[in-house]
Amino acid sequence: MSELRVGADLEHQVAARHHQAAEGLDELLSIPALGPGPGTGSMLQILAVLLETSHQLAQANDLTADAVRDVAHVIRTTDAQVEQGFRAVGP
Repeated sequence: MSELRVGADLEHQVAARHHQAAEGLDELLSIPALGPGPGTGSMLQILAVLLETSHQLAQANDLTADAVRDVAHVIRTTDAQVEQGFRAVGP
């Protein structure tokens, strides 16, 4: 049988790493200037897609960080409720 314990320190570490990843991805704010050339148009299209994808990944990381916090809160609250229930029926 395995046991899942999510303390505030673990919750903070996991959520913080997701926020850091999101910040790193959001640093890609614009497409760099490219000189004229035969592949410039194609390269700009590729960079536009990469920029949009990085923004979506940043959003996913922020949502994941929030979900980690929410789940950790529910687990801790449930643990406390179960403990109270056992104390209420215990000797």
